[in-house]
This record gives sequence, structure tokens and C-alpha cells, in this order.
Amino acid sequence: MSVLPTTRSSLAGIDIRRGTTGVVLAALLAALVTVLTWVPVHRAAAAAAIPARTTWVQGDSVLLGALDQTRARLSASGWTATVNAFEGLSIPAATQQFRMHSVELGSVVVVELGNNFGGAPALFAAQLDSAMAAIQGRHVIWLTDAIFRQGQSAINDQIWAASARWQNLEVADWGAVVAADPALVYADGLHLTPPGYTAMADFVLQHLNAWYGLYAGPSRPVVASFGAAAGWAGGNVINGVPTGMASLRPGSGSWVVASDGGVFTFGDARFFGSAGGGRLNAPVVGIAATADGGGYWLVAADGGVFTF
Repeated sequence: MSVLPTTRSSLAGIDIRRGTTGVVLAALLAALVTVLTWVPVHRAAAAAAIPARTTWVQGDSVLLGALDQTRARLSASGWTATVNAFEGLSIPAATQQFRMHSVELGSVVVVELGNNFGGAPALFAAQLDSAMAAIQGRHVIWLTDAIFRQGQSAINDQIWAASARWQNLEVADWGAVVAADPALVYADGLHLTPPGYTAMADFVLQHLNAWYGLYAGPSRPVVASFGAAAGWAGGNVINGVPTGMASLRPGSGSWVVASDGGVFTFGDARFFGSAGGGRLNAPVVGIAATADGGGYWLVAADGGVFTF
């Protein structure tokens, strides 16, 4: 099971027994026989404090056509968004904007750039890396370009390759959307038609919401099995991010815990209570079951232990 970075949370009103933390963590590691994942799956997911719903969207003349629609769609969906687009905008010019407005970039940055580059792919990669460095570790959603001229696919290849260098970089394949529906762009193969305005705005919003949902939910946990271990389809939609799993021994079942303290049962596992709905000082990051399956412990990022 992948345990991803966490920040602070504990539960007000529940007995916290810090001295048992090491025992519980050891039991948790010993109990792992299956792998916990969830839908949607995203590399950036973390049992962290919920980020602010703020974003900076930067683009060139392609986004410029959809500027009003994108601003309206994001605002209507609860995003505080700065949406900027300039004709002929290059990545170095955008990088200057990122540096000048570093405190205003929000939690996640969306980039629609690459159409105005005409040099060698290696130079594009270097410019992209400079932009990523200027964004300073925030999550970045970088759109691929429509293939409107020879050589543009090499630029998209560099965008995809950059995601291996930058763990905070998510590639959103706008180029594939245009390839599937050429009516979204004019005869130049690049600039958006009115239906393209709507499609672009929806595409940006979809990717922003998918990223944010990994922190704020909802998500659907799935217990994937290997070998003789039992697996369970994700039947419960939960508000937090799944952060731990414990297996029923003997028997066939599992408990899944979410970052908000909610506990969800699969198979023959019984529900004994949860920390869900309480006020947390730090997110819950793990769960371990008693040897007889008659209860479990939840472990928070601050070392708090909750018994059920």
C-alpha cells in the first residue's frame, strides 16, 4: 500500500493514547495482505489538509477564445480563479508572470502553452522546466496542444516526458480531445470555435475538480487483491481520501479508513465505530485490527490513537 504525505489533524472528545502508536503501526504493517486504492486514481493524492480552492490558469490565444467561459465555469463551481491568456504568449514570458505573481498562483496552476514554440524539442523541455521551477511545487495541470502543424507532436511528447521529471505535473490531453472532435477548432486546427470555448472550459474544470476531489472527496475505495487474498469492489462513496486498510483474520473482510476518520467495511468485517464527523486536528493515516477481529485502532498524523 502506498502511504502518501500527510499534514496535521486528532479528534476532539475521544481518548488519545499516544503511547500505543508504535504498537499500532507495527500491527498495521503486519496486517497488510492486499492493496488499497481508490477511484479516481491520481498520483498527486495525499491525506493532507484540504487545499484552498484557488487556481491560476495561464494560456495563449487558444485559451483567449474561451476566457469568459472558463472564468464563468470555474467561478460557478466554487473556484477562486485567475484566468489569463495572451496572444502569442511564450513559455519564458509566462514564466516571468509566475515569478511576479508567485503569492497569487493559488493551490493549482493550469497551463495551456506550447503552440508558439518553434525551436528544438530539447529547448522546449528546458523552458518547461524553468516554468515548473517558477511555480514552486504547486500542482500543475499542463494541457497538450492540438496537432495543428508538423512537429507539434514532438512538443506534446516533451510535455508528457516532463511528468516523469516533475512529480507535481499532471498532463491533460487536450490534443486528444481535439483529435476526437475537430469541430472544436477552426480550419487552422488550433483556435477554438464556439463549441470549443465550452469544451475547453469544461475540460479545465473537470481536471481541477478531479485533483481537488482527491483531497476533499468524494472517492470510492477499492481493495485490490493478489494471490489468495480477497478483494472488494468499491461500493462506498466516501468524503475523505482512503489512507489505510486492515484485514479480518480469521475470516474474509477488510476495513478501510479515510483521512476524515470514516471507517468502511467490506466482506465479513464488522463496523465498531469511527472518527468520522468529529473535529480532527490531524488526518487519520492508518488502521490496525485486533487479533480476533473484534475492534480496531485508528492512527492520526499527529500520533493520536483512537480505539474502537
